[in-house]
Amino acid sequence: MICPQCGSAREEGAVVCGVCGSQIQARRDEMHPHGAPKRNLRQWVVRSVVVVVVLGGVAIFADQLLRTYHPVVADQPVVAMTTVYPDTRIPSVPVTAVMEKGSIAISLKDVKEHRLVRFFDPEGKQQIPLIAYITPTGKLVTAMSTSEHCGSKDFYLQGNNIHCTNCASYWNMSSFEAYACCARYYPDPIPSQVSGDQVLIDAATVRTWGSRL
Repeated sequence: MICPQCGSAREEGAVVCGVCGSQIQARRDEMHPHGAPKRNLRQWVVRSVVVVVVLGGVAIFADQLLRTYHPVVADQPVVAMTTVYPDTRIPSVPVTAVMEKGSIAISLKDVKEHRLVRFFDPEGKQQIPLIAYITPTGKLVTAMSTSEHCGSKDFYLQGNNIHCTNCASYWNMSSFEAYACCARYYPDPIPSQVSGDQVLIDAATVRTWGSRL
């Protein structure tokens, strides 16, 4: 509010100094009072969208961290960092299991690489296949790959859920909360442990597993 020519105070909005009569160049934001608000509104909208996206991601991540685990999954080891699974279909990849001192063994590297693997009892004593995957919070899950209700023997991952390939049923990867039919007949989790780069599943537990029907 100072005249650049004589240094006198001037009234707000004046274009001529009342003391020396010099022309005063109005500031850009005074000449175009509506320009700044438009820019400020645009910035506010962009910032709001960013905040909503970030809070949405935090909410989804927190939902997975705070979700109640299936009792078997709760005791499973953490083998990877937390991750967000894409909302695209991840099919099971067949891998070969071997016997290791009374345990059915597969490679942990294969599970990490393929995200969902499917395999059989190497000695053929259990005809139901098994699957292994890692939850968004990094826990290893091994389970019998069957849903007795519809007869499915295969599944796929999508988002935070595991889906049946034979019907519309799907369940949360960690809690096995059901979102469609077959609420009781998700891939039945069984305990496993990690030794070096091997996932070990007690063969006797696999072979004595029985139908839930």
